[in-house]
Amino acid sequence: MTLSNAFDAARSALNQNSARSTLISRNIAGASNPDYTRKTISINSNSFGTASIDAISRAADRVLLATTLDSTSAASAADVRSNALNQLDVNASDPNNANGLPSLITGLQTAIQTAAADPSNAVSLNAITTAASKLATTLNSSSANVDQQRAYADQTIASGVATINTLLSQFDTVNQQIKAAAGSNADVTGAMDSRDGIVKQIAQQVGVTMVIQPDGGASLYTDGGATLYDRGVRQVTFTPTSVFGPGSTGQAVMVDGIPITGAGSPMTSKTGAIAGLADFRDNLAPQYQSQLDGVARGLIEAFAETDQSATPTLPNAPGLFSWSGAPSIPGQPTQPGIAGSIKLNPSVDPTQAGSSLLLRDGGINGAGYVANASNYASFSANLQGMLTSLTAPRGFDVTTGAAAGSQNVGAFAASSSGWLASARQSATATATYQDSLKTQATTALSNVTGVNIDDEMSRMLEVENSYQTSARLLTTIDSMFTALFQATVPTA
Repeated sequence: MTLSNAFDAARSALNQNSARSTLISRNIAGASNPDYTRKTISINSNSFGTASIDAISRAADRVLLATTLDSTSAASAADVRSNALNQLDVNASDPNNANGLPSLITGLQTAIQTAAADPSNAVSLNAITTAASKLATTLNSSSANVDQQRAYADQTIASGVATINTLLSQFDTVNQQIKAAAGSNADVTGAMDSRDGIVKQIAQQVGVTMVIQPDGGASLYTDGGATLYDRGVRQVTFTPTSVFGPGSTGQAVMVDGIPITGAGSPMTSKTGAIAGLADFRDNLAPQYQSQLDGVARGLIEAFAETDQSATPTLPNAPGLFSWSGAPSIPGQPTQPGIAGSIKLNPSVDPTQAGSSLLLRDGGINGAGYVANASNYASFSANLQGMLTSLTAPRGFDVTTGAAAGSQNVGAFAASSSGWLASARQSATATATYQDSLKTQATTALSNVTGVNIDDEMSRMLEVENSYQTSARLLTTIDSMFTALFQATVPTA
């Protein structure tokens, strides 16, 4: 090897070490970024003993990335479903809470029993109206809370759709950069990291699959098969519902005009926050609403006044409890939203100029419904009849999700409490499990593609040693060149 070749080789080694050092520093700087992947440099040697930088590549594992995307979407759906269920009225559904519906119904039953034992005691009769008012108010607030939580879920879906559209626009930008660099030695590893990171964010909102194309670009599809991106962005649209009420239905999320949520969707998305929120808004919350409505209907029926004549001709009419559809009595199927309109009948409410004595005597709806025609102070038959009706089995809608069939109102309220408690417990357990899978997948991907600081520092030390060696070699060559020049220069 000539001195010139040796000089070129040493200089090439310095350049390579400089490039390696820069790349290692880049790796160390990106170690804290969860979307950053470890970068490596390829060196191309030639027959002259010199080398050039061929390309910069990154650590990647498409299978582990796909697993991470799937687990991220599943965890997001489970988390929002669990959080949403936990926002439903805890007190109203807790059988062990004094403010829960089962306890309030038991409290009403106890108040009636106490009054039946001493029907002339106005304080005991007023206690019935107090217990009934609290029960009706709890049903009202619980029903209103269902509407509020459905509206919040709907608003969050709208926010999620806006996020997806923003991310798809960002995805398009970096995807075009990557495609434009296809076939060149341009370093697009940073753009690839950004693209993967954007897809991870999309996966939080909707289940997504990324397919890498031969030109280096990528296409995106939802877990239901709808196209989010293919050579261009597909628009995701959603129309929020301004007001939610019992029986109302939220709008579907559309991808390129195709619904991906809702019962009629041909490409239903099952994972991601949007899928979890849509399930709560359209299925879980309405089921709980129907249970509240069932309790309200059962109470109105149980305390309805009946015609007291020998030959009844008058229809049953609201007694202790009334509702927006009075003077009729609700029947099956249960009126949607009746839990929101049930109330203490003003005729028996002392705070509204009513008389609780009507509970003992009857006649809330007129003379034809009077049971204590002789106005006996010790008359208890009407109160006893209330107890019998309250504890009597009656039919409940099988579509509510709670244990239906023939049972009394208190038992149905307890089964509703059990349904919500079970739904919460199941959702929490699922969320915990899916979060664990997400953590495992993310860790596995990081172990394969992420940066290990210790390894990078060790490589940096190797580069420094190699740099010093190359520097010493250049110094030696320089000395040899100097000696050669001095030996060939003639003396005067």
